[in-house]
Amino acid sequence: MEVIPRVLRSDREGAGEVLTMVGEWGSAKEVVMAAQECVEWLGRVLGGRELEDGVEGEGGEGGEEEEDLGDAARAVKIFVRLLSLYASAIPRLKTRKSSAETLRSVLPDLERLVWLVAAEASVMEGRVLIDSAAGLVSKVVPWVRARAEDDSHEVLSLSLTERGTLCRKVLLASFLDAVLEACGDKIGSSLAHRTFEATARVVRSGVRSDWEEGRDVMLRAIDASNALGRSFDSLQSRPTIASLILIAHTPLPTQPDVALLTAMFPVVISSLQTNTALDETLHLLLTLLSRSSDTSTDIPPDILLPLTALLPPICSVHPDPSTRYLTFRLLANALHMAQPPIRLQVLRTLLSPSETVFPQMRTAAVTLVKESVLRALANPTASAPQDVFARPELLEAVGSFVFRTDPPGLFDGEDGVALAEFVGSSEPARLVECLGFYLVLLKRDVENKTGVRDLDFISGIERSFLSPMRSRVASWLDTLGGEWGFFFFFFFFFFSCVGKGVWTLSVFCFLSYWLSRAIPLIAATDDLHDIMPLAALQMNIQLVDAAVREIVPA
Repeated sequence: MEVIPRVLRSDREGAGEVLTMVGEWGSAKEVVMAAQECVEWLGRVLGGRELEDGVEGEGGEGGEEEEDLGDAARAVKIFVRLLSLYASAIPRLKTRKSSAETLRSVLPDLERLVWLVAAEASVMEGRVLIDSAAGLVSKVVPWVRARAEDDSHEVLSLSLTERGTLCRKVLLASFLDAVLEACGDKIGSSLAHRTFEATARVVRSGVRSDWEEGRDVMLRAIDASNALGRSFDSLQSRPTIASLILIAHTPLPTQPDVALLTAMFPVVISSLQTNTALDETLHLLLTLLSRSSDTSTDIPPDILLPLTALLPPICSVHPDPSTRYLTFRLLANALHMAQPPIRLQVLRTLLSPSETVFPQMRTAAVTLVKESVLRALANPTASAPQDVFARPELLEAVGSFVFRTDPPGLFDGEDGVALAEFVGSSEPARLVECLGFYLVLLKRDVENKTGVRDLDFISGIERSFLSPMRSRVASWLDTLGGEWGFFFFFFFFFFSCVGKGVWTLSVFCFLSYWLSRAIPLIAATDDLHDIMPLAALQMNIQLVDAAVREIVPA
């Protein structure tokens, strides 16, 4: 009783081994009682409350003053040592109490404490917590089963099986689930990224180098859950964050079906809204919403529509770039499975200049519209119904958002926006995507299914959208330096020649000009940050002008 509190907090080498010996060979009853007192002490320290009575020290009466734990790592170490003590001592208990009474005096306090311990824990520490909890459950379950015969006095109206179930599922399962939920974002097995990168090419992998350690920890947690008698179906029937984590990490012989997503969907929504167990949720969605999946066409609209509202914020503001891209492709898959009218409605909302839509998403939504248009134009009318993305209704729905600056009149005369404000906003990137979308329509819609080649439409876009942009961009480039205009000319000339296969001439002209003019200019200017967005706009404007000239000769 006196040794455990001191050794538990010790950072000296060998302290852990001493506790292991005490837990395995000391009086099981005294070890459990001392551990309970230490749990209360740790809860008071982490909760920020002052100790009313110090932990009994060497002198037996005086007690010790509360000490600062220092950092999260030390709190995790102490908590893991407590779990180890319980795992060693509880299976050796021989008391008149039933197994349920014993566990009720221990596990609820650990459940509450694990949330405080895991709050500031790292991924490595989170894995240790899960592993220790799984070890505790695995060691206690055989003891519970062995004690079932001795617990007949506990609840006479219940069968022995029901009493065992009470201990295992209500107490041990609740504890294991609490640890999984508290450490759900500290597993680090890169489940979603591994699923995504198995079928997609990425420039930079988002998979952690130590993902196997997280996988192995979760396999041990799954074994502990199975020891409690919980099956895949039982987890699915009681959707929680913990069951979502266990299901996502459980190796399955076959691909999960839509019924799983339907059953777990309330938890999926909660996960996306609170950024909890996001890795597992994205993995599940990637598996079920894959375009190559046999079940992808069976996803009902009442599941797809909420996803199209919950995924855009993650695409826009998640701190990890690889997760943003993964979620964006997941959103594209969800939209791909929706019916064209519903898809157009969602995309129109994402394109609109609303306070609820992130600027990054407005830019990305143009790409999603372009993908839908290309898919619709590629489907022959004879073999597939003509969808709205290959009809004039497309431009009626999205044209006012795509072919208009934000705010309107951005490039109008002297009242237009200043250069510094313009390049510091998200509008240049969005306008580049809008010009790219217009170019794709002009080039690919040769049958004019969308009406993009109508002379009235082309003249309207030129008057209200292209002409003001062309004039203002040219003016800004002249202000920054006339040499850049020649550079953009050769830049555009290079890509035009490459597109026509004139490799030798294009490479020679471009490299010659680059060596003689562009490099000294870049070295001399302080406005490169301002110039690059204008360069992209200038090039896309010239490409659009060339495409228009093919349709409407001068």
